[in-house]
Amino acid sequence: MVGQPSKAIRSTGSHAAKFSFLNLRYPFLYVRKAYSGERNDGFLQRFQLLVWPDLTGFSFVDQYPDSKAKERVMELFNRVNELDGGAMGQRDELGDNPPYVRLSSAAYELFHSWYEPFMSSERIKVQNSAMASHLGKYPGLVGKLALGIHVADEPEAGEVSERTLLKALGWVEYLTPHAERVYHAVEHPETVVAELLLVRMRNKELPTSFKAWEISRKQWKGLTDREAVKRACRLLFEFGWFVELDAGGRRGIGRPADPVYGVSPRAMQ
Repeated sequence: MVGQPSKAIRSTGSHAAKFSFLNLRYPFLYVRKAYSGERNDGFLQRFQLLVWPDLTGFSFVDQYPDSKAKERVMELFNRVNELDGGAMGQRDELGDNPPYVRLSSAAYELFHSWYEPFMSSERIKVQNSAMASHLGKYPGLVGKLALGIHVADEPEAGEVSERTLLKALGWVEYLTPHAERVYHAVEHPETVVAELLLVRMRNKELPTSFKAWEISRKQWKGLTDREAVKRACRLLFEFGWFVELDAGGRRGIGRPADPVYGVSPRAMQ
């Protein structure tokens, strides 16, 4: 739905499905447009498998693909594609269609021990409404992940095991800090812009001296917002990455001049 999916898995037949894996190198650029404090329509919260990428330098890799891992993945896809869902699930006297898969007694106790503390945690109560809404969907996400893992690991079992649910809860534990980073980028874009500036700095692309507007004028990806770049430069100065060559400020009549920054010699050591 956003941009061009990098990978797609399709199945055929009457119950065709498609899964798209979105690859956004600068996700906060989309996030800032999809969500704001004035427009919390719940769309962003539906991206429940959000993962925030760490920007790293280029590294050339020349090695053979893991063919055994590829074979295992393809075997799994083929097995799931041929799976008879009706035979896997359970039905009660009401004749549920499609059938359902219950949690085992041990899995249910595990879910209950996680669910109540999670829903009453300060993280949900204190966070901004968008982040709270995102976390509020995690109990449903646990069920979806548990079912998917159940199908992948032990579809012949009539119940979702404690081990399967533990894997699903592990996924939620992994995804939570990534979601927090995504929403933090909305509220504090200067921290993300500062990270992009550090990448340019390490690549030795920054001028010897510069003002924030001179950086934004270069139209580098993620560095076009002049105010965000200005705050990011100040942030990097306060943390010792940049030095202030000229403090700027008001000089006679007119608008105050912006500070002039340079890269700290210690930052490049």
